Amino acid sequence: MDRLEQLDENKHSFLRACTVARQKSDLFHKYALRNAANLLKPDAYLKPLEQKIKNVSSILKNKEETVLNA
Repeated sequence: MDRLEQLDENKHSFLRACTVARQKSDLFHKYALRNAANLLKPDAYLKPLEQKIKNVSSILKNKEETVLNA
């Protein structure tokens, strides 16, 4: 396998991993919201969690765009 094929394969693997990570973060967020509602947690409980998920998602999106544009 030559170098270009290897790089292309790595690129596609990374993009698939990003897709899985995005799906899992959405699922995690959904269950966190459900859990907070069941435990009658205040909104202050969820704000840091939601912000962290948004931050990680934006970092991941930026890295995806970098790979797609390379």
